[in-house]
Amino acid sequence: MAHTSTDTVRLLLNAVDGDECAQADLFAHLYAELKYIARLERYHWHGDYTMSATAILHEAYLRLTKGAKLNVTDRSHFLAVAGKAMRQILVDYARSKKAQKRGGELRRVSLDDVVEGRFAMNSSNVLDITEAMEHLERSYPQLAAIVECRFYSGMTIDETACEMGIGTSTVKRRWTMAQSLLYDHINGEP
Repeated sequence: MAHTSTDTVRLLLNAVDGDECAQADLFAHLYAELKYIARLERYHWHGDYTMSATAILHEAYLRLTKGAKLNVTDRSHFLAVAGKAMRQILVDYARSKKAQKRGGELRRVSLDDVVEGRFAMNSSNVLDITEAMEHLERSYPQLAAIVECRFYSGMTIDETACEMGIGTSTVKRRWTMAQSLLYDHINGEP
């Protein structure tokens, strides 16, 4: 059965109103898109292979529906929130693995390598990227939102522009600036 955007809007509205059945139905309704985001997150992560895309997606579902009311405005916002939850699952996993190793130095990595797919994130370097993202969120929240859309949720320039309500050329400029700031932070440059 094909799902319409009307179905998505109805499910979102009901989920935001606290309807737990609507939350479950919303995940089922958007499962293919959520699975794509989970695969994207998994693609960037080369660590414990027990963390499959399905496991990441199901853990995100549990986190997003556990006790709190879902607070999203539309389909794109929901997908971005789910993508962020998936990333946080991997970050938490990396932190627990680092704690188990009793320290150990984190390896510095070039953001260019990460963005261009020449580098695979694992538990030892995902923390560097997460720290840089947290710094970017504090200093430049809109740039961090663009990184969330582009890198973590796999959105195109056009989709990111639509999600954020800005022009595509603005997204391109800010995406370049965000990459530069993240690169500088990861490499310890001022």
